Amino acid sequence: TTGPGSTDIRASEVVSSDQGQLLVENLPATGQTLYIRFWSLAVDGWRNQDFEYMLPFPQDDRNGDGVNDDIDTYPDDASESADTDGDGDGDNSDAFPVDASETTDTDGDGVGDNADAFPADASETADSDGDGVGNNTDAFPVDASETTDTDGDGVGDNSDAFPDDASETADSDGDGVGDNVDTLPTDESETSDGEDDSVGDETDSSSSSTGQTTDANGGTENQVNSEQDSTDTEPVIRVGSVDSLWLILFALVTAIRCLTRRTDPLSGKRT
Repeated sequence: TTGPGSTDIRASEVVSSDQGQLLVENLPATGQTLYIRFWSLAVDGWRNQDFEYMLPFPQDDRNGDGVNDDIDTYPDDASESADTDGDGDGDNSDAFPVDASETTDTDGDGVGDNADAFPADASETADSDGDGVGNNTDAFPVDASETTDTDGDGVGDNSDAFPDDASETADSDGDGVGDNVDTLPTDESETSDGEDDSVGDETDSSSSSTGQTTDANGGTENQVNSEQDSTDTEPVIRVGSVDSLWLILFALVTAIRCLTRRTDPLSGKRT
């Protein structure tokens, strides 16, 4: 018998028996243990003797993988038989069997671990600028100083004075107002020029509050200046404030009243 759970060797399979030698056909596969029980007739009856025998592998395939030893690169490893790229890793376990520079692909992205800048991240394989952020994620893959562009204006967040505002990128005078909006981008004390006179509104407002902006002759807005500027063609009366206007009106009314008064011929009084 071939042991527990196996089939018996039938008498019909015994080819010959001579001088204690038994030739049997249809034995189990090589590498298995064969259990044999011999029966013999003695004077006192039948006796048996049990034997345990490991069936040898064929001489030309000692690992039993079906590949003859003379062409098996791994004759003692039944899981491998060839190493096409000669890198020492069998084709069955080598993720790149024809590339001697690679054997594994941990993240399964098709790029070997040796060449993959991110061997454990299937979404990234390269980092061209070496900034630690993969090219697929890096908005500036060839600029190590930038990785993101939050407002999508083409200027990286590190260089963009307004990283969340696509309409602005610089603030030359550092006043918190972008150069595109700032009428006076190099003057931190000014941001707008409503009169378009190249004088910032802050400065204009300060001069207006004192009523002392001057003309080409040095005259102020509080003065009535009959002298002409070099570019004037006629005298100019300048009014600098509401108070000045009231004074002028009062003077005009007084003058009119004086002109319209007359003397009564009977009483000699002016009316």
